[in-house]
Formats: sequence, structure tokens, C-alpha cells
Amino acid sequence: MAQAEVLVGIPTYNTNGRLEACLKSIRNITPQAIQEKMVLVGLDDGSPSQSCRDDAEGACIDHNAGFIQHETNMGIPKSWNDLARFAEADIVVLLNDDIEVIHPQWLETAMAFLTLNPIVGVCGWPTINKRPDTGEYDAANNEASEANLEQPLPTPGACGAPVGCSFAFRQADYYAVDGFWDELISFYEETDFGFRFYDKLGKRNYQLPWPPVVHWHGRTFASNHELGTTVVDGVRVGRMDRSRRMFADKWGCADKLDCPQQELHERYLSDMEAVELSWLTPQGIGTGVAL
Repeated sequence: MAQAEVLVGIPTYNTNGRLEACLKSIRNITPQAIQEKMVLVGLDDGSPSQSCRDDAEGACIDHNAGFIQHETNMGIPKSWNDLARFAEADIVVLLNDDIEVIHPQWLETAMAFLTLNPIVGVCGWPTINKRPDTGEYDAANNEASEANLEQPLPTPGACGAPVGCSFAFRQADYYAVDGFWDELISFYEETDFGFRFYDKLGKRNYQLPWPPVVHWHGRTFASNHELGTTVVDGVRVGRMDRSRRMFADKWGCADKLDCPQQELHERYLSDMEAVELSWLTPQGIGTGVAL
């Protein structure tokens, strides 16, 4: 397969319709000129339901996307690794299956930000979080609103790592930091990945100021309780607790139990000095000084 400018990958697990909705929004909203530079691929991470596997594959066929099938559940970082390596590309975008893109320039903004700023490692989109049962805003977990479609936040926001539901990076950088940490299985994978860009490459990570994407909060883990645990040396343990401890041990965080990434995030930001960045706005390319 010839190298693309951007590879967009979406994993899914044991659900009907979510991957289809995400792919449909990408195909309907993204301008054709940008789609011609894009490779699209979905992945089913070992769904126990054959109908869910068939649904995921059918959605990819319907939307002219590649498809990867895991025979057993391999976890989020393994899925992301397989998606990120599906084709040669300049930029890789990873989305949750419960993301809906709603602005024609959603992809162009990430492509421009990474192209214009060599110092940037990973960037993510602001999210409009909505409840899938009601379609209402999830006030407890909202960082953007529909008003941000044409009223961007002032500048990109420095962060340890963008939220794992929607983020982008250069494929060459992905290989330079050795990809995602497969052994985490679930939780902290995007955080470990983001911090390695700074630790190994000296690159910074940002949340884009515009445009937002919709995150429907599909609650994959809440509706598939088997994903909450894994077996280690014959003993069933909680995935989140296991990943948290592994992350804390790797990065030397003092707090092994509660939010070890917060300590690392503060350490990361304390070393930063403001730099001039360029990014895409509704009026064209903007520049400014930001952390």
C-alpha cells in the first residue's frame, strides 16, 4: 500500500452500531480532498459476540475501510499498535468508536498542527461529552461545547498526554518511542505513551483549541464487566489497579494508588518554557506563545 498522509484507526469491542456511526461521521464530514490523503481502518478486539464481529467488519466494508480482527481480547494498547502499523503514513489518528466528528476541518487541524510544529509530539481534540442514553451534555466531564465550533479556545493547551479517546501523532515518532506499552492492557496506555515523547524525544503534547469532537461515552467497560479484570499468574486482578501500579513503578511516582499521572504531569509542566506555536483557526493559520 502506498504511503498515506494520515492513517485513521478505530478499535471496537462487543457492540453494535458504534463503529458504524464513527466511520459514517468521518466519511460524511471530512472533505473529499482530505479523504484522498487518508487511510481508514477499524479493529474488533476479540468480541465474544459473533454478531458484533460481523457488525464491525460490515461497517468497515460499507465505508471502504480496512479491517483487523483479534481472535481474543488483546487490550487497548495492542489494538492501537496494530492500527498504528496498518499502513505507512505521515500522521496517525486514533479514535474511540464512540467519537463523532462534527466539523469539516477536524482532521486538517491536527495535520496542520503536527506539520507546522516539530516540537509537538501528540495532540488531541477538545471533546463535547454527551450521554448516549439522553444525548444531553455530561456536565461532569465536559471540556468543550458546540459553541467552540466557531469560537476556538485562545491557544493550544499543554498537557502530559491528550485524552485517549481522540489523538494524533507522527508515525515516525511512534516508532521512535517504541509504540504503546502492550502489557498495560487497559488504562494509562495513552499517558505512558505521551510522557515518553517528552522523556525520549523532548517533544511536547497539547490539546488542540478547535474544533471539538463529540464523545458519546459509550461506557464499554461498564457494559462489559469482563474487561475490568485480567488473569496474572493464575490470579484474577483488576485491570485499572494493575495498570496504575505498573505505571507508577515505571515512572517513579510516589503515589501508587491514586492518580500517579498527576505527579508526573506536574513534573513535566514545571520544566516547560513558553514557545511560539502555529495552529489552524477558522480564519486561517494563527500563531501565539503558549506553554
